[in-house]
Amino acid sequence: DEEARKEEEEEEEDAPSLPLAKRAKTEGWEARMGSEFRGARATGHHGPVPDGDVDDKQHGSCTEMPVTTVGYDELAGCVPWWGDAEASDNRRVGRWGEALVYRYLLQRHPGWTVTWVNEHAESKSFYDVKMRNVRDGRTVFVEVKTTRSADKNAFEVSPWEWDFACKPGVEYHVYRVYSAGERGRTRITIVRNPAKLVREHAISMALAI
Repeated sequence: DEEARKEEEEEEEDAPSLPLAKRAKTEGWEARMGSEFRGARATGHHGPVPDGDVDDKQHGSCTEMPVTTVGYDELAGCVPWWGDAEASDNRRVGRWGEALVYRYLLQRHPGWTVTWVNEHAESKSFYDVKMRNVRDGRTVFVEVKTTRSADKNAFEVSPWEWDFACKPGVEYHVYRVYSAGERGRTRITIVRNPAKLVREHAISMALAI
């Protein structure tokens, strides 16, 4: 009857709709897959790492840049061995990147204990470096993703790494190392709490087949 029809119309009007910005992102996903992930390139336009990037109590808030880049000048004193990050040996490239990030974090955060969990053997853990603030017990887990490429910003994340990154209360950072083993060109892009950034559409995810 007429009264029932009006009630249905009112319910439809009251139902939450997808915001235009999010709707556009959803509708354009297939097109964005081709442009962002096939032959993806890093822009290098992320801001420099601010002082106290981890020590800041407001970390993860909207006032802090969630994605930043550390240039070679800041890394020069932390670079491990040269010539061993051979392009044909992914394991050695990965260890080179982990060693670089470990040394950088030791230098950058003297008030924290920094543990490279794969230093002596592959741990099969969901992260590569664990940081703990000795003052308040705050813990940050760091996953290192290394490439010889200067601009390849798409990389693999295992289901177990992603599950761990999504756990409530876990502070998880991804350090993407570019140009591994190349003197004067190596840099790191830091992605803080990627699961949160994906939900906010600040970064994108993709499936590869």
